[in-house]
Amino acid sequence: RLRAVRKFELQPPILDIGCGDGVFAALAYPGKQIWGIDVNLTEIRRAQSTAAYKTLICGSITDVALPKGFFRGAIANCSLEHVPNLDQALRNVQRALCPGAEFIVIVPTPEWTRLLAIPELLRRVGLLGLADAYSRGIDTVFNHVHLYDGAEWGRRLHAAGFAVRRVETF
Repeated sequence: RLRAVRKFELQPPILDIGCGDGVFAALAYPGKQIWGIDVNLTEIRRAQSTAAYKTLICGSITDVALPKGFFRGAIANCSLEHVPNLDQALRNVQRALCPGAEFIVIVPTPEWTRLLAIPELLRRVGLLGLADAYSRGIDTVFNHVHLYDGAEWGRRLHAAGFAVRRVETF
């Protein structure tokens, strides 16, 4: 993911949605002004120790009050698939971005678990049902609420006011 993100030059200030511990942002955008938001207070505390962020917000991207038209870039690195009210979250991000701002969204597809070693091994030996059950279990553990293909993500982003320029899989 880091290699994929480095292909795109986000301009600061950058909003990191679902910032976690901050290590990814520190590696992807060294020296840039970044604001992080996460619902998990433990992750926010970890992020404080990385010093990657100018500002940290503990709250939900769905309804947190962000400065309107402030951010010139945003990234959601494997976070939006966990947000129950996705459409409201996307509208909130859209309001916080200035015109022409870039928004990088990294999300798993419905088939992401097929690439994991255990389900792949189970399929190879003919245990298809067990492989599918394992995959569903992984999605439950990770609390994935939204697993869509690129077309559906594009539709949802477009409905929130974004112009989708590119969809890549990796």
